[in-house]
This record gives sequence, structure tokens and C-alpha cells, in this order.
Amino acid sequence: MGGDIDIFNEYGPTEATVGCMTHLYDRDKDKRVSVPIGVPADNMQIYVLDAHLNPVPANTIGELYIAGEGLARGYWNRDQLNEERFLPNPFVPGARMYKTGDLAKFLDNGLIEYGGRNDHQVKLHGYRIELGEIEACLLSHPAVNDALVLDWTTESGGKFLCAYVVVSSDVSTSDLRLYVEQRLPFHMVPAALMELDAIPLNRNGKVDRDALPAPATGGTAGDAEIETLTEREITFLDQVKAVLHVEHAGLQDNFYHLGGDSIKAIQLSAKLRSAGFALKVREILDHPVLAHMLAQTTDDQIPVLPAREEQWTGPVGEWPIIAWFWEQPLSNPAYYNQSVLLKLHEDIAAEVVEEVLQTVIERYDAFRIRIDMNTRALYYDNSPAKIKVGIFSLRHLQANEQQAEMERMGAMLKSGFAAEPGMLFRACKFDLGQNGSRLLLTAHHLIMDGVSWRILLDDFTELYGARMKKRQANLPAPTHSLRAWAHHLRSHVDAFKQDFEYWRTEAAHSRGVEPELRLGEDTVASSETLTFRLHRSESEQFLRAAHRAYRTEPQDLLCTALALTLFESFRVEKTVIELEGHGREPLNDSIDVSRTMGWFTSLYPVQLAQTGGSLDAAIKTTKEKLRQVPRKGLGYGIWRYLAKAQHPMGEHKPIRLNYLGELDTTMNNSLFALSAETTGPESDPDNPLTALIEFNAWIANGCLQVHATYSRNRMYTTTMTSLMELLDKKLKAILHHCCTKGDSEFTPSDFHTAKLSQDELDGLLL
Repeated sequence: MGGDIDIFNEYGPTEATVGCMTHLYDRDKDKRVSVPIGVPADNMQIYVLDAHLNPVPANTIGELYIAGEGLARGYWNRDQLNEERFLPNPFVPGARMYKTGDLAKFLDNGLIEYGGRNDHQVKLHGYRIELGEIEACLLSHPAVNDALVLDWTTESGGKFLCAYVVVSSDVSTSDLRLYVEQRLPFHMVPAALMELDAIPLNRNGKVDRDALPAPATGGTAGDAEIETLTEREITFLDQVKAVLHVEHAGLQDNFYHLGGDSIKAIQLSAKLRSAGFALKVREILDHPVLAHMLAQTTDDQIPVLPAREEQWTGPVGEWPIIAWFWEQPLSNPAYYNQSVLLKLHEDIAAEVVEEVLQTVIERYDAFRIRIDMNTRALYYDNSPAKIKVGIFSLRHLQANEQQAEMERMGAMLKSGFAAEPGMLFRACKFDLGQNGSRLLLTAHHLIMDGVSWRILLDDFTELYGARMKKRQANLPAPTHSLRAWAHHLRSHVDAFKQDFEYWRTEAAHSRGVEPELRLGEDTVASSETLTFRLHRSESEQFLRAAHRAYRTEPQDLLCTALALTLFESFRVEKTVIELEGHGREPLNDSIDVSRTMGWFTSLYPVQLAQTGGSLDAAIKTTKEKLRQVPRKGLGYGIWRYLAKAQHPMGEHKPIRLNYLGELDTTMNNSLFALSAETTGPESDPDNPLTALIEFNAWIANGCLQVHATYSRNRMYTTTMTSLMELLDKKLKAILHHCCTKGDSEFTPSDFHTAKLSQDELDGLLL
């Protein structure tokens, strides 16, 4: 065409008098994949709304609604369709608007860009996917001339995505897949990519699906090789899927993108060991692409770990978290517990519970640990220890009375370690009649942590299943003893000296937030807990989809949200958060505690500073700060307690954050589910709180829940309520920002071999 011809892009359905928007095409400015459809004509209003009829932000896809003078009265004799399509206008009382079924978004310049049809969406593995977005991503590659994405169904009924591309130059499908992976969430990456000379069309100019070659695959992006997998690869992927609780996983999938984290790496290492694969936790974390991870495994040289030190009696030794515990001014150190309450899906006899728990107890040296309150030390006792499961029938009580009684009896069970010295683990069963049965397990914190509960419940489930089916239980072997861990850390203090300067600098600036009140003691009895929960869709974003934008992990985004909340709430430019980690960091090949029961938690300070208000900068800064922490914080405790550094945490008690990960994967199964019912305090009411504000977050029943515990003698409830509301808001804003970001950005920690600043990296990637 000649250069003097004006080209207009007109948009408008018949229901809105055909032409309600126009845009004059500008060949110099309109360089996006989709040409804008312009701005509304006179007397017409255009809205881009979400599923709840709320306006979406600029650059966010929503559904397009039309209102104004040009709107049709409706469909002739089709009342039901009229109700679905012609809706009351929530922005103009008494007016109507038309639901187009088209997707669109407002650009920063005020123009509207068409985004395809709503019916061009498919639901795959729980995600609603807009196929046009994937096509647009492919078309943005300079070598792709045409693209089509369709969903296919396998013979077994599974769905997957296939992309057909027409390319103008030599580009491999693996390069195209990498291009898409860097720009879209993992669930939107096609499982198959097929190159064609042209997209086949029928006489009407529509895609001729019958003429398209059928892809030989099924699943997610990593499953294109499904039909050529070896038996060993299938077994490996089965273990990955079981630990991550995903239906599909392929060799090209990324462990982190599927929801993996360091705790799941510990679980996966143990599960793979049971299946005949030797793979260390560090190898899982360092090689997240499953094909690369599998390449690190061996199946013929699984190392035999030392047997449990059954004959050893005497001191266990001390490691950082144990030293931290004895440093706390607890009124009653014998009452400082962790507990889980399980809702049983079937009634299990108390004697069966005892039998299964006894087998677990005999496997781990933590259950032989006793407390010497005079010397404030732990020691091993080889005296036979038998678990006795108490049974409490509450079936005659009303539901509220049952709850009150569970709290009373639970508190008695938990507080009994001081009155009756012995094994630091107890259990009881509540019979609630029509409300089912509950199993309460409680342990002194000195022998239990979050990972240990997962180990215990994994073993319990496997042992019970084996008993019911009269088969041999398949349990991973326990790893090194607590005494071996204590000895290893003490004998390797020098290996951590390179970290000490980092912690000396960090601790020097670790000033906490000052309490608002000083009305009395900040004891457990004075504590309150506030909670908020995210919806399932938001929690799924938090676990997986949001991390494509900046290659983050869940804790990165949670820390960012908390830091922004503290900056705004307390009007500070810097803040210190005490982070809690699982502490089982892989140090070297001579020690492994991935399947050891005990308390390994690491506590360490992280200082975060204001970055100017941009979410982009805040996320990157927090991510980089957390990546700079040596050995996931393990060295801080060694510096402070084993190397005897003379530097307290700070003038005030810390603000602490502990992200526990997904509890569903271990604590919810066919045998039991984690119950939210309360069973009395975990610590003596007279014990002081160890943090000014303690945030605990985890995924339960598919939803992220965040709890904040504080003393009403130190903080106003109004302050804490506002703080939690703001944290909820900040976290959701971060998730929205990450999930609507069109591309994926790198930070310096993504390049281990190059020392670059963020500015230098941004310059290289322009």
C-alpha cells in the first residue's frame, strides 16, 4: 500500500452499534503485537473489569464492557441471554452495560488494546489460561511469523498445550521454549512446540484443526518426553510429584517453579533414597531443573549412614538453637512445646496408635533425650521408654464444651514434662462422637521442629499403612544423631570464620522496634494473635506463579511485604527482621541431618532499607539481601554461641518471621488432616514471649495464613490490627505486580560466577 493511506482499526460488536471505538494506525508507534482499538466514540463508555466488576489497573487484562447511547435494547425473545449479557451499570445508576466476552487492557497512554476472546481460554491443572497471551508471547520473538496454541486431550483424558509456529529463520523449539519460560508462568508454557510451513486454514479462513499434526505428548511444559521416558526416569518423577503434590512433572520442569523449597528438598532427598536414588539436599537445590537433578543421582552407591547411637549415655552436646533456648529467661523451661492436632479420617484404636508411635520412637535418638534442669543440659537416657496414648471421651458434650475440654486437657498434657521427668513426647486421643476423633501429639521443643513433625508423620503414615496391608514398611533410614551434629559444629567453628565479619556488621545495626507500652510483663498469658488468610488462587500465586517475574521464592515476597509494612507503620527507613530457618543446611559430605529428629532452627537478623517506593526495587533489594546471607543464617548462631561473640541481638526484642511452607503435603492425607482446633498454650503462661511481634506463616488447606503474636502489654491492639491489614494489602499488591508483569527480570544473584551490581546487570540486559 502507498504511504498516504490512513488505516483505521475499528472495534464494536453488533450489540453496541458495531463501531464504538476506532484507532488510527501509526506505523511508527504501533509496534506491539496487537494494534490498539483506540478510545470510546462519543456518548459511549468502555470499562475493563475483573470477575467482580471492579476496574483493573492499567496493563492488566480484564473483560471489556460497553455502555452508552449506542447500546442495543437486547436480544429478541431471549430473556436468559439478555440477563447474562446486558447488566446493570454499577458506575451509572439506572444505566446498563454490555458484557462483550472480549478481553482487553488499558495501556499507559489511555488507549485500549484487544486481548482476545474469553472463550479462547482453557482450564489446565487448575489454572485458567488465555491462549492468546501465549500466542502473543511467541509472536513477539523476532523469528516467529505466525503462532497458534491449542489444547489437546490425551487418550487417558489428560489435557496439555501445543504451540504451532511458523518461523522465518533457524531457531530451535528448545530456544523458543526457553523464550516463553522467561516471560510466562510455568503453567502457560506449552508442553509441545511444533514447527510448520504455514498454519492450515479452511475455505472460510478459519484454522483447519483436522489438518494440524497431532503432538505426541501430554502434561505440562516438561512432559513433552513422556512417551520416551525410561523406567528410572518415571520412578524419579513419581517421587518428585509425590513430594510436591503436583499431578504432572517433566524432566524440563524446574523444582522451584513446581513449588519446591528447601524443606521440600529435604523431604525429596529422603523419598528418593527410599526409591533407590542417592541425591543430597544440596544437589537438589543447586540443580533445580529435574533433568539436571536426575543426572546427579546414583542408584548403585547409596551411602550407608551410621547406625543410631543406642549405647551412648551422657551429654548430647549443644548447638546454637539449644544455647539460645537456655539464654531465654523462662519461668518454666520444662513447658515449651510444639504440638499438632490431627483429625482422623478413620477411627484408629489407641493400642494401634501406640504400636505405630512406639516404632517411630525406637528409630530416632531424639526420643532418648532428657533434660537436666540443674545443669541446663541435654543427655541421653537408654532406659526403656513406652508411649501411652490417653483416651478422653467427650462424646457426651456439646461442640463448644468439647473444644473447652480439649483445651483444658491439652494444657495438662503439655505441661506435664516438669512433673514427670522422662520422654519429652506425649500423645492422647479425643473421642468427639459424631464430630470424629482427634489425635494430639506434643513434644518439648528441644526435641522437635517443623521438619521433625514432617518426618514423624511421614513415618506414622507409612507404618500404619504397612500394618493395615500386612506388608513391610518402606522407611528411609535415619540420618546422623544429634550428638554427631553438635560435635560436628563445634569441631568446624573455624570453617565459619569467613562469615563472622558479615554477622558482626549485621548485628551492629540490629536495633529492634521500640515497644509502644510497658504495662507489665510480656508473658504468654498477655499474648494475643491476629490472623489473615489469602484465597486459594492468591495462595497458588504466592507458591508458584508470582516467582517467574523476579526468580524469587515465597519467603522473598513475604519478607518484602513485611518490610514495606514496617516502614510505613513505624515510619522508619530501615528495619531489622529476625528470620527463622530450618537450620539443616547441607554443610559437607561428612554430616547429614535431613532425616534426624530434633530442633535445628536457625535464627538470624536481616537488615532491610527503604528503596524509594517502587515494588520492583523493593522485591529485587529484598531478594538480593536474602541471597547474600551466608549458609542461610546458620553461621550467625555459630558466631554468637559457639564462637562466644559478645554482642546481643539488640536493645529490644526482635520482630520475627517464620515461613513454614506447605503443611498440606505431609499433614493432610487419606489417614488424617491437620486440625485448626486449639488445645491449650504451647508454653507456660508465665513464660515471657521471645519476640516483640512474631509472624508465623504457612500454607494449610491450600491457603496461606499469616499469624502475628504480640503482648497487649507492649503493643496496642489497634496498632496491630492496622499492621496486619496493611501487611495483607502489601502482600496482595506484590502478588498482583508479579503475576501481571509481562517479562521476567534477573538480579545479580542469578549469576553466580559474575559479580555485578543491579545497575550493571540492567545495562547489560537492555
